[in-house]
Amino acid sequence: MNLTDTTQTEKAFGGGSPAFSQAPAGSFASLVWPVSLLGLILYLPALVCYVTFGSSNAPGLALACVIVLVALNRYLSIGDILLPLSAFLGAIVIHLFGSTLFVEVDFIRAGQSLGLLALVALAAVCVGNWLFYLPGIIIRRTVYFHSVAMLLISVLSVVGVQPLNGGGWNKPTFPFIEPSHYVLCAAPLLIYLVATSHGVFRYGVLLIALILGYLMQSLSMVVAIMIAGIIALPLPALIGGAFLGSVTGLIIDLSYFTDRLDLTTSTTNLSSMVYVQGWELMQDGLERTSGWGRGFQQLGQGDISSPTADAIYRYTNGLDLNLLDGGFVMTKFVGEFGAFGLLIAVILSVTMVYSAARMRAASLATDNSLPQGEVLALASVAGYSIDLWVRGLSYFSSSSMLVLAAIYFLFRTRKRRPQ
Repeated sequence: MNLTDTTQTEKAFGGGSPAFSQAPAGSFASLVWPVSLLGLILYLPALVCYVTFGSSNAPGLALACVIVLVALNRYLSIGDILLPLSAFLGAIVIHLFGSTLFVEVDFIRAGQSLGLLALVALAAVCVGNWLFYLPGIIIRRTVYFHSVAMLLISVLSVVGVQPLNGGGWNKPTFPFIEPSHYVLCAAPLLIYLVATSHGVFRYGVLLIALILGYLMQSLSMVVAIMIAGIIALPLPALIGGAFLGSVTGLIIDLSYFTDRLDLTTSTTNLSSMVYVQGWELMQDGLERTSGWGRGFQQLGQGDISSPTADAIYRYTNGLDLNLLDGGFVMTKFVGEFGAFGLLIAVILSVTMVYSAARMRAASLATDNSLPQGEVLALASVAGYSIDLWVRGLSYFSSSSMLVLAAIYFLFRTRKRRPQ
């Protein structure tokens, strides 16, 4: 891919980040600020959950958002976001009151989450106005740095070296509490890395990721690799990769992954049960509210009908796993917003397919070019398909903040692009 290194940050917002404005692009000093802030977004929400043995990334995400707003306050174009954000939050409140016609609503929980949602949106605007406009060389090296960090994190997880003795978590991948949470943050980096690399290095990245995904027993990682491959590899390579994968599957033990693919109600694989439970929660929300939805942050609240949720409760000796987050974001959208949530999920899915197709066209063309910032934004959107359809952390996660920032950036650049 022939990618441009130009930046519009200085021109659009009257100056870059402190590190960028004080040091030559590509120097060590110019990387400190981007590496630190992107690392804050990627790791802090998970780290707070890990060390506090929490049940959500929301507290850490709130802390990260506050730091981002302080550090990047010059990039907060409040005039662009105030009206649409107010209208969006207002629509959520109106829908929430409508849900009271069908189910009981926890207004305190919803109100607290609305405040956090506003905070995340404002921070995402700052990130969208800053990160993707940085010079291409800074974006590349920032992604390379965090790709190496993610590689180290996965290797330490595989060999069992974890701080705080694993923090009491079942499959810790410090600072993430489990491999799937790790993948949600690593996926955009992997997709970007594969899409912008060439030759042996590109295939080497995919092979290393595949080996680590197998050793970590992460189906989400396998999905991320498939997305990256579909985006970047020519058709013969895709066919060859599928053939080699099939042959390899006859040699090595893939029982963990095949068990994960058993999505029947009779499965005893806990991860599969959580996934099936998500679909049952969607169905229950639609049927119980005549397609309206339970309301913002009401999934898993009050009366529910889910045979798999009951089975999980018995199987885990009294634990209600993923009732509140649904296991993947699609469950939240449809279960809480009904037909409206289904429409949002469809629009997001189309946007993800468009992003992947745009990256693929640029990756395979010799005379096409995309700015590095746009590539990273498209990779963040394409990677979010894992959150939406496979394994997600509700609305409040690092990947959700990144995809909001990416969509905001892409929308702005599309409006400015000559027709």
